[in-house]
Amino acid sequence: MLSFIEQFGRYTKPVDNRGMSDGTLRYLSTLAALVGKKPGTTVVVEEVDNGLHPSRAKKLISALRELGKKKGIDVIVTTHNPAVLNALEAEDVPGVVVCYRDADEGDTSRKPMPRRSA
Repeated sequence: MLSFIEQFGRYTKPVDNRGMSDGTLRYLSTLAALVGKKPGTTVVVEEVDNGLHPSRAKKLISALRELGKKKGIDVIVTTHNPAVLNALEAEDVPGVVVCYRDADEGDTSRKPMPRRSA
């Protein structure tokens, strides 16, 4: 069983997986999915931020980036959450594709994410 030791000031308290939020469990399982993968593997995570507090998006994206580099894994994620896009580093942007519904045709269209201006 998975558990953590939380610290509050001078006090500590064990918390097992039954006391963890769905977002925390998803966060951990997403990272765990990458740990055992072989180099050259591609991992796809649908709605990577589902159940995750927006303030944790930067930590998750950073952890996925670092694990992907360290393990030689390609990580593809989807999101509807601007907090995830805001968590990207400049090096990530060339690999980001924005999907949207074409207002005239009604089809799904794609385009590269615009680079941020300095």
